[in-house]
Amino acid sequence: MKKIVLCMLSLLMVFTVVGCKQDEKTDETTNVKPNKEVEKEDEGKKSEVTADNFMSFPETKAKSFKYKITNSSKGEGCIIEKCTSKDNVIRVPDKIEGKPVIAIDKFALSKLDNCEAVILPDTVQWIDEGAISGNENLKYLYLGKGLKDVGIKALSDNRVLESVEFPDGVERLGSEVLTQCYAIKKVVIPASVTDVTTSFMDSLPKTSGVEIYAPKGSEAEKAALNANLKVVN
Repeated sequence: MKKIVLCMLSLLMVFTVVGCKQDEKTDETTNVKPNKEVEKEDEGKKSEVTADNFMSFPETKAKSFKYKITNSSKGEGCIIEKCTSKDNVIRVPDKIEGKPVIAIDKFALSKLDNCEAVILPDTVQWIDEGAISGNENLKYLYLGKGLKDVGIKALSDNRVLESVEFPDGVERLGSEVLTQCYAIKKVVIPASVTDVTTSFMDSLPKTSGVEIYAPKGSEAEKAALNANLKVVN
């Protein structure tokens, strides 16, 4: 009889210990999220683009671009012809295949559905017709420090873009560069610009309350005043 009682007590103790361990495991795993859910959260955090953080986004991979290597009178380097990236920030690399990226070709960075910001490297010297245009979600733009020439309608039809700063060193602004940029409020043009077409200013939306930031006595100031635009020195 004693043996039977001892056996029953032993079994009861075993079941109790096992039950406790199962409870501990349950408590440990209750707050653990599935990997896919965590990945989605991280992805959401990465996708948030603001004026303060867009410059910190990583370089877009070279395989996302169609490009050509050229050696012309304008220089030797790589010209971006197309972008296939679905990222919300397109950061153009400064080199591809060891060659500096010197230009953005016609419509190369246009109609990118997810694109909220474009960052050009300091190696880019010119952007061609419609180069960065028709991006319905584009809010932020950095044109680098080496830009010299901006082609016709180069930044047109970016309808939520509110400001553009052309870097010191730009010499020419083509016609209708910012046409159909209906939200544009601030355009910064340096004294280095000596060729700015009348249609550049005339094509700016008058209803957005756009202001031209330009040095006193500069060609940009003269062109803006002729177009009856507000100038801030």
